[in-house]
Amino acid sequence: MSLVRLRQQQATQDASHTTQHETRIKLAEVHHMLSDVYNWFSEGFDTKDLQEAKALLEKFGDAVQT
Repeated sequence: MSLVRLRQQQATQDASHTTQHETRIKLAEVHHMLSDVYNWFSEGFDTKDLQEAKALLEKFGDAVQT
């Protein structure tokens, strides 16, 4: 494999790594914001909005921690 091709692959891997890192940061920020809003509520957890918020928190909570 040529040196040029190896450098291209390395640049692609670096871009992928950076994008994944930035995505995890954004997910953590969004998770924190949604969690704050969700925790304001003391009732109404049977509403569609809060059920969807809870599902998102559960779904992306694992992604944020990894």
